[in-house]
Parts: sequence; structure tokens; C-alpha cells
Amino acid sequence: GSGASRLPGLLQAEPSVPVMQGEERDREGSLTSSRVVAHVVVVGFHAQLGATIEFAYPPLLGTVDPRTPGIRDTRDLCHDEPHDSTGCDWGTLPDEWADLVHLALPDGIHEQESDAVFFRLPPDLHCVACFRQIAADGSIRPSASSRTDLSSASRGSVQKSVVLVCRKPLYSAVAERLSAAVRLYFEQRDFSKTGVLAALYHSVNVALERPSQMNSLTLFHELDLRGLVRIVGADILTILKLVLLEKRVLFTSQPIQRACNATVAIASIFPGSLDTLNNSTASYEEIPDELERLGFPLDLLQESGNVAFQPYVSLPLLSRVLP
Repeated sequence: GSGASRLPGLLQAEPSVPVMQGEERDREGSLTSSRVVAHVVVVGFHAQLGATIEFAYPPLLGTVDPRTPGIRDTRDLCHDEPHDSTGCDWGTLPDEWADLVHLALPDGIHEQESDAVFFRLPPDLHCVACFRQIAADGSIRPSASSRTDLSSASRGSVQKSVVLVCRKPLYSAVAERLSAAVRLYFEQRDFSKTGVLAALYHSVNVALERPSQMNSLTLFHELDLRGLVRIVGADILTILKLVLLEKRVLFTSQPIQRACNATVAIASIFPGSLDTLNNSTASYEEIPDELERLGFPLDLLQESGNVAFQPYVSLPLLSRVLP
């Protein structure tokens, strides 16, 4: 089942976090592996260049195996402090993540003032992107990049999406905090000031590493199955049958976040399915013995299965998924 109750203090930091099996601490006591958030990335839309990456913290390493620094590790920021990281290159985007910029800025997103989108990147990484736009004449510096002058805004507005690249499918639990940080980032009007994004990266990691968050309530946070049933009615049974038969099911909506939520909610109905998408050894959902005897979790969404779980697909990606 799926829970839609709110979790008070979900992202409040806790001073001590026990080491889980397979994890190590750095010399400052911070966990160096299995961070929930691997990177925070800013994708901006430029009138001539299209969608481009302007900033990443920590910088992308050109590999799909992300390494995350400790809470106070500033080596990835060219020895700058986390609150002043504008002088560094954002790194190298792995070839396998070439779709990131298109997924972070969905088709037709310019018609919305704000929206959110969930998507996946190989291998089993889960991304939450929050989009906003403001009038170009209201910005002091329209780019998060200090190396490229993206002063030419698109359609008279500054359009950006801030992406959290995560190891665990905690889509809605992460999206709530990300939305608030993006709002603050835009209110600055100077997009070269990325300190709020670095602070977001660390605060989300500290909060979601608490043992109290390692449960199904966090995994199912804000998944509104009741609302989905109200929209599709009895057709939800047809949708579940189609998934079990490994057929293609596509949700469309405006705003886009509704379709993303619907896709994740459908996946959550199958016990243990979301948990199988973890890019870590941590487990969030306990399967009762009677369900294990029935063969749960079903091998539906894993790489060995035939169902490609993607909360959002862009038009170019859709053409590859639907030959």
C-alpha cells in the first residue's frame, strides 16, 4: 500500500547518524557512500544554445558512478567554501546522461511558471527537477555559470531547472524541499549565487540519512493513490493488468508533475517494486512473509525485467522507448 500522510520535520538534521552495513565514515565522521543525493545540477535554457548545464555540485566526473563528498568536504569545489562555489567548472557530463538536460526542461515547459518532473538516469539513479521562470529584466545575473555568459534570455524570460540526482527513489520526499530551495534561489535574482543549492545538497543528505527516515513512509511520501483513483476510476485495474502483462502504459498531464506522481504511485502498488530500484544496499520497505511466499517483490522494474519504469520521457526518448 501507499501512504500519503505528511511527515513533520522530514528534513530536520540530526547530529548523529549510525553507520549502516557497507558504509564508511571520513575523518570528520561523515558518511562517504550511499548518500541519497549525489549531485545538484542547474540546467538553463538559452535562446541560441538551447538547454545547457550551468552548475553542478559536486562537479560531475564524467562517470555514471557518482562520488559524493563528506558534509564539510570542499575539495570538489576547487577549495572554495560551499556557499561561494561560482568560480568552478561544473565538470563533465557522462555520455549515458546525455538526456539529462532535455528531461530536466520538458517539452512545452515554457508555458508554465513552475513545475516539477521526475525521471531516471542509468544506472538506477533517480532525479527530481523543479522548473521556474521569471522575466529577464528582473534578473541581475541570469546564469549560474561564471565561465559562459548566457546573458541572452529565451523568450524574454530566464528559464531554469534545478535537478537533484539521487541514489534512491524518494521522489516526493525530495521534491518538497527542492521546491522551497528553488523558490529562494529565484528570489535572489542573481543566479550566480548558488550557495542555497549547496546548502540544499547537504541538508537533504543529512536529513534523509536519519534511521527514522529509512522506512516505507519516506518511500511513499506524498504519493496520492486516492487522488489517482478519483481521476482514472475503475481503469486503474486495467492499468495494473497492463503492467503485469508488460504492456506499455503512458500517462500525460499538465502540469507534468501529475503524470510523474501517477507513474510512481502505480509502481508503488506492487509490494517491494520501488525498493528494488535503490542504488544502494539500504532497504525502505519490508515485505511480509506471506507476500514473499507469493513471489513478491515481482521482478517488474529491475533491469532484468521487461518493464521500463520512467516517470517522465521526453519526445526524443519516447521515440526510442516506443519503436
